[in-house]
Amino acid sequence: MREKIEILVKVQSIETEMDAVRNNLGQIPERLEALEAKLSSSEEALAKQTAQLDELKKTYRSYESELQMSLTRAKRNQEKLSAVKNNKEYQALLRGIDDLKAKNNQIEDEMLACLGRTEEMEADITAQQDAFLLEKKQIAREKALIRKEEKAEKAALSRLETDCQSVFERTDPDLLKTVTRIKKLVGGNAIASVTDGICSECNLNIPPQLYNDLQRLDSLNFCPHCQRIVYWDKALAEA
Repeated sequence: MREKIEILVKVQSIETEMDAVRNNLGQIPERLEALEAKLSSSEEALAKQTAQLDELKKTYRSYESELQMSLTRAKRNQEKLSAVKNNKEYQALLRGIDDLKAKNNQIEDEMLACLGRTEEMEADITAQQDAFLLEKKQIAREKALIRKEEKAEKAALSRLETDCQSVFERTDPDLLKTVTRIKKLVGGNAIASVTDGICSECNLNIPPQLYNDLQRLDSLNFCPHCQRIVYWDKALAEA
């Protein structure tokens, strides 16, 4: 019976490792997607900033066109001054020229402000581009490490599956059926060690007589509380 218990413990140990490896492998796609999402977010932010810069330059060109038209009108009005016939028309032209000058000054102020914002934004975008390239390289390195980890985990899983199959071949089929039934019943480990009279899985005290039986290690015993197969850990350690 000692050998059977040892095999069951070994099987459970291997299966626990396999579950951990499968869990790690299952998280890899999410980790890769998270890196892709992070890079995509940075790329979108950079594209948004670049689009804003394009709009700012477009606005500047619009101001530039508007100023050119206004300067042309002011020049024409200036030329008309020598041809006016009366003071009323002359004063009207002068007011029109003054209004155009004021407008032109306002447009030029807007253009200067636009140029200032453009320079600041261009510097910011350059910094963002540099940061993006560094982030892209870092994410590429992280993805390569994850792929390497995935390869190692798959190799480990393959070895564990081979080990598990080897142990299965040495295990009583009826005993394996019992273990499978218990695993379905409890939704987890089917084997539990007992330390100081306490089941390691349900953390409840087992009856004294059962504790004595476990120490002899000559029969298959079950926890009366959680129905798992139990064994005295010190008995295996002293084997």
